[in-house]
Amino acid sequence: MPTLQTAIQYSMEGPLHKAVGSLEEILQSHPRLKTAAAYLADGYSRLGNYEKALSILSQMWERGSWDEEMEKQRERLQRNLDDLTIVERSRFHNSPFLSHAIVPDGKGGYLVDSLGFPGTWICRIQGSRYLPPPAYLRFLKSLAWVTEQIRNNELPVGGSWGTACRVPALEWPFSGTVSITQDPGENQITLSLVKTRDKGIEWRVEVGLSVLNWEREQQRNELRNLLEKAPFSIIEETKADPSRSDHPTLCSGFPRVLMISLGLASDYAITILRDRLMHNGFPAAASFIRSLKHLESYIESYFRIPEFNSHPPHIFAVSVLDAVIEEACYLISRVRQCFPEAFVIIGGSTSQTPEQFASLVPNFDVLIRGDGDEILSQVSGIIGQSSRKEGLSDAQIEALLALPGGLIIRDGQRSIVHRLDFTHVPKKYHLPRPDKLKTIYYWQTSRGCPYDCRFCNKWSGKRYSMVLPWEEDPVELPLARRSALAMIEFLLSRLAMEWPDGISRNQLEELLKTTKASGRSLSLPISKEKMFIVIEDDDFLIHRERIKEICSLIEELGLQRYFEFSAITSVRTLYRGGDEPDRELLQWLKDSNFRSLNIGSDGLCQGTIEENQKGYTLDRHVIPLNTLLKELGFFSFNNTIITIPYTTIPQFIESVIFYLVCPYPINTAIEVGIMGHIGNKFTNEDIVNQQYDWREEKLDTRWHFSTLDNYRVPHHYPEYALNGSHIISYADPKVRDLIIEFPNEDPVDFLRERLPAEETESVVTSWAKLPESRAEIKALGNAILFLRSKHPSWDFPYAIATVREEMSMLNLSSFCQYYKKLREEKIETDPQYRWIMQQRWLAGWNKEMKKWEAAEKDLRLLVEKTPWYFRPHQELIILLGNRGKLSDAVAHFAQYQLINPNLRFYFLFLNQFSKALHIDDAMKKHRILFHIPRYYTISPIYYFLALLYELAEGANVKNFSFSMVSPGDIEKLYDLFDFLTMNTIKEALSKCNFDVADELRKGNELLFFGIPVKLEDNGQTIALDYNRISPEVPRCILMR
Repeated sequence: MPTLQTAIQYSMEGPLHKAVGSLEEILQSHPRLKTAAAYLADGYSRLGNYEKALSILSQMWERGSWDEEMEKQRERLQRNLDDLTIVERSRFHNSPFLSHAIVPDGKGGYLVDSLGFPGTWICRIQGSRYLPPPAYLRFLKSLAWVTEQIRNNELPVGGSWGTACRVPALEWPFSGTVSITQDPGENQITLSLVKTRDKGIEWRVEVGLSVLNWEREQQRNELRNLLEKAPFSIIEETKADPSRSDHPTLCSGFPRVLMISLGLASDYAITILRDRLMHNGFPAAASFIRSLKHLESYIESYFRIPEFNSHPPHIFAVSVLDAVIEEACYLISRVRQCFPEAFVIIGGSTSQTPEQFASLVPNFDVLIRGDGDEILSQVSGIIGQSSRKEGLSDAQIEALLALPGGLIIRDGQRSIVHRLDFTHVPKKYHLPRPDKLKTIYYWQTSRGCPYDCRFCNKWSGKRYSMVLPWEEDPVELPLARRSALAMIEFLLSRLAMEWPDGISRNQLEELLKTTKASGRSLSLPISKEKMFIVIEDDDFLIHRERIKEICSLIEELGLQRYFEFSAITSVRTLYRGGDEPDRELLQWLKDSNFRSLNIGSDGLCQGTIEENQKGYTLDRHVIPLNTLLKELGFFSFNNTIITIPYTTIPQFIESVIFYLVCPYPINTAIEVGIMGHIGNKFTNEDIVNQQYDWREEKLDTRWHFSTLDNYRVPHHYPEYALNGSHIISYADPKVRDLIIEFPNEDPVDFLRERLPAEETESVVTSWAKLPESRAEIKALGNAILFLRSKHPSWDFPYAIATVREEMSMLNLSSFCQYYKKLREEKIETDPQYRWIMQQRWLAGWNKEMKKWEAAEKDLRLLVEKTPWYFRPHQELIILLGNRGKLSDAVAHFAQYQLINPNLRFYFLFLNQFSKALHIDDAMKKHRILFHIPRYYTISPIYYFLALLYELAEGANVKNFSFSMVSPGDIEKLYDLFDFLTMNTIKEALSKCNFDVADELRKGNELLFFGIPVKLEDNGQTIALDYNRISPEVPRCILMR
């Protein structure tokens, strides 16, 4: 039996599953041992099982083994469970958006809080002292809280009221004006009610500056005391507040609005908001900041924006995500310095935690909560008629307050919080307009998701809203049909761009139908390949009727001849609550040229899937679904999660093993853990469990917040902290330490060297004992044990790697099929297996003999005959790279990513390739100069550079030089490589009417697919001039 001291050490240092097991064993022998019970209850609560923890303590009470400390523990755990239950029930209170969350109090505890609060509150600050948003937000929220208490009859109001002036509870106002004084005087808070001429009854509050720094509980207690005891009555408004008269407008007509994205995650939103502004008549432009290293270049470009006839913006609208808080603060500070008369509007996904947002990004003029599609135009039209330096007039303020809410407005020493519990949702969503010739486009055809997965922060809402057409929206038709027409509108608009002289929609539709009927395809003047539409909805396939409509329209017009599609969906949606996948829907997609599906399976072991509350299994759903998708010809790659906060070492081992043998592709962007976002279920539980105490932490004086435990914590206002999108805490310290290292190591070596062999054996043995309902994982366990018994010298990692290798060789997707063949000794006797082994031996022997051509031929034959088998692909790519055939290596790697998108091999290849091409230093220093990946494969820019290297006789080339570029040049570069494909480049090179390599080696400048290129330094440097990109000639090679 383990000792109590050992069990306590396991509890403190991990592994936690051993602590729990040891403590349970100890309690069985010593059922009245209070220390063991206390630690066991703590272990279960850390694992999120509060019911079990409380049950253990209840048993101790029943046994009479009880003391004051255990009572405190029981009360704390019961409160934790009650608060989590309350928040869970109210997270989406009367709204599809998050309304309540657990937030840290910074003192080792937590608060149950709302995200936003009701009412319209005007805050006036006397004097010129700066007051940060969290200071007045905390106090205004306290006022809203006491008002709610009164309305709910939970707070009796004292004082002598005349019958005529008594206010019914439900009429107490969620509005008022707060004056903040520099000298608080004798009474630090003065309350009164004012009957205004046009707004009814409002609060009038005068408060000393020091009160704003009180803790929330102290503020609320003081307000309660004042309301319960202080005699006061309603007074008539005698004098209007000082007003600001209207002043001359800054601009005639619509103000110029610049939308700014600080990362790829907000690029799409910025694009659609720009299009909405333009649709509403605003001069609007979008700026995509690719790197803060080049921020000064972006700032300089804002003085002369081409879309504004070389004028600067009147309004900067910045989209902010939790992960780019620092970047947003720095950007806005530079905007303030360089454009002091311009307004700054902030929004984005972080606006769903509006108080935290305002506290961490405080230097704004207007904060908008929710979707900006419609409200951004309204706010911009109001504030853009004046200069920020002059301030907003009363008429402008009244116009802003006439909007539904979801706003914080800062105007000099006046701040207005307008119904911050309101989230803006537009009446209509649209796709962006296809304004540039590309061969890859990104769509979000819906917003929100009706599910409520435990890890999701739900910024997009527990809803499902679909895009509608920009033009000719037939409102009389069903919503599904209208949304399908919106997608067709985009596709036809993009096809029409192939005719620079113009073609009407009716003409194009007739042309499409005619060519389809004849069995021919249109010969597009510009794009020679199918255009790729990447659909990035939370779950594209949720609305089945809409999928039927869009697939029907694609088939009717024959659009699958010109477009191919990829979409995100989930296991849950494809099974629709049953045990059979929706085969009919999958056939619709296949017929419409949906080539790939990004499947949310969200777990590599059954325990993780269950903790994520998914409602399906690996055995009966995930593995059979991926097998079916493969049979139907889809490339399906899975979004999955390796660990959650409650993962134990055995569960981690299960996930690592399954990661090694997984019979279906896994997204290279695999999530090793749960990212923290205020409001999601795991983060609520994490804050309760971790008891963050920041009182003794040293503050970062460079900012108005400090980063503590991966949270950005506003100084003095910890309840407004946000997790910086980092992985949240783990119950088990051992798992926490291991998961940090996992992405950096070979998974086989990781399993062998980092994880206990006896634990691996225990996991595999437990799999073999699973019931038949878990047939796939049971078969996997049996297969590993079979290999170990057949080959006693093998360790478990080697046997596990063998399962992966042999299943890939035989193109098997089912562990049951594999174990059956293994048991019947039909693996090594399989003709395909024997041929592969022979070819691999030949390739290996030829490599050993340095017969590189023969080895390459052997590997190419393996790839051709067994395209599903990952190993020859990897070996061929490495061989091509080592032989200097870099363009071939890139082209083959792009194909391989559609077979086995392996993260480790991705970085291995990119590292080898960049060194061979002598661009590794440039990539580290100037990542902005290298185009982003092409969704799930590699960007054509790498093929482009490899081809140049080979044409210039790569053996002599020692360097690439890239001219420093403006933001506009960067966008031209990105647009160019969003149009070019490897096939386009190959075709143009084959059709060139002069010897490209010869002209390049002579030192002549070429316009290589729109980029000026020249060989310099006696042929040692390939110089690319990104300052002179000619996007109008992207499909050819010209001599200058």
